[in-house]
Amino acid sequence: MPEAAQQRPPGHAGGASSLEAPRQLDRAPALWDKGAAISKPREVLLLFAAICLDKPGYIDLRLSTRAAHLAFLEANAPSVKLGGPFLDESDKPVGSLLILDCADAAAARALLDSDPYAQAGLFESVSLRPWRRVVGAAL
Repeated sequence: MPEAAQQRPPGHAGGASSLEAPRQLDRAPALWDKGAAISKPREVLLLFAAICLDKPGYIDLRLSTRAAHLAFLEANAPSVKLGGPFLDESDKPVGSLLILDCADAAAARALLDSDPYAQAGLFESVSLRPWRRVVGAAL
């Protein structure tokens, strides 16, 4: 066997343990219960994705309510897992994406309705969808 094929990655113990996943993957949530006789899905955190699109030409309203919006997000940090603006070709904000951790869709909708952007009438449309993280960093 060529020498390169015989080399093992650092920390490789060989034997049965050589099939274990790398340590950095140990923290990823498993989607399947491998201990069951027949694999079945595990409970996975269900989140909500809010896609909020601004009314065209409402950049001034967005900018004038931004401080209140950011304070709202900070006050609701346990429920707002991720968020940020959609941008146009000129790098100007034209909407928002929020990933929310709420008990149900009604609670997520109530949170969105209390956002200063929504109360100011900034959004042309707001879409709320159930969302589940499968890959990427934990939220």
